[in-house]
Amino acid sequence: MDAKYDNQTILTQELSKPEATFRLYHKTGVLPDLSLTLRVFDEGIINVKWTWPEDGTLPADKRKHFEIPTSVVNTTRASRVGDMVGKHVIIKTNPLVIQFTQQQGQTPVYFEIDRIIYDSYLNWIGMNAFTMYTDLAYKGVMGLGERSQQSLFYNDGVYSMWNTDQPPLLDTGVPPSNQGYGTHPFFMWPHSDNKWVGVFFKQAHAQDWIIENDKVNGVTQLKQVATGGITDIYVMVNSNTPDSVVSYYHRIVGKPFLPPVWALGWHQSKVCLRTLVENQDVVEKYNQYRIPLDVQYVGSTDYTDNYRVFTVDPRYGNLKTYVSQYLKKNNTLKFVPNIMPNFAMREGYRTYTEGRTQNVFLKAPITNRDEIYQG
Repeated sequence: MDAKYDNQTILTQELSKPEATFRLYHKTGVLPDLSLTLRVFDEGIINVKWTWPEDGTLPADKRKHFEIPTSVVNTTRASRVGDMVGKHVIIKTNPLVIQFTQQQGQTPVYFEIDRIIYDSYLNWIGMNAFTMYTDLAYKGVMGLGERSQQSLFYNDGVYSMWNTDQPPLLDTGVPPSNQGYGTHPFFMWPHSDNKWVGVFFKQAHAQDWIIENDKVNGVTQLKQVATGGITDIYVMVNSNTPDSVVSYYHRIVGKPFLPPVWALGWHQSKVCLRTLVENQDVVEKYNQYRIPLDVQYVGSTDYTDNYRVFTVDPRYGNLKTYVSQYLKKNNTLKFVPNIMPNFAMREGYRTYTEGRTQNVFLKAPITNRDEIYQG
């Protein structure tokens, strides 16, 4: 893609504003034009966003992309008045490259976006994260999903984000990862001894992250390949520590929920404890070896009667008494029964029959519209 600004004077004028909008076009005309918006979201945070041209018309044969609702992540605030995009952004044309720095012309480039492919079911972005470290001092980027590897910083590889409760790379040891155990399209890295940079993608589609580390030149090459969605990126360029990057990140997504004290304690969670006696034995062993325990979990496939949600298997006896008398009074423990969002297809099972009558269950693929999806 490229920007329709051949006159450098006009380009400079646009970048002198707190918000600038450009028209991007595909040189061969294969893909439709795009609308690119750059704005100062907050001090040291630049928002980059592109989608179909915002003139009210959808390009022929193209689908409208999903955008994360403001009720989930609210980024609708006005651009920062008194600041200008050009303070932190350098735009190169033919081809388009968007570079980010703390102060244009005075500090090195920290991050750049240099490749874009945008279509109905493909959102492909090429990026480079720069650092002053090379060879043995080089670290790379950290963040993204959960349980991807043992190293804090990412090794070369493909890392997938689409939560389906599959064993991640750290558990299987077989790259590429099945899917990350959590989807967090946010990463950061040290540019130098006193400079850290963070990047957040407001993106909910299935996505692969391809990472290549160039330790010789101190560059991490990243490619994000998503199945669609509006591109909405937030680059944080004004941090001296990783803690500062996280603080800037919270300005975008909001501050985390402060849990109760007991939720920060030690949690015991294990499947295949088939009886209430086995669960009680686990707690007794914690007491015997004087290991602190704050919460006990029980798996839904263990305590439910024939996999029926909201039921208790006779093997678990009087679960209510166990919780109210044994755990609460003797151990002051919290008890958490896992409740899976699936329902056993059993005739005579009230939850299933009522759900089928009210037509609330997901249906199988379009070829079997009346068949309830099983998975």
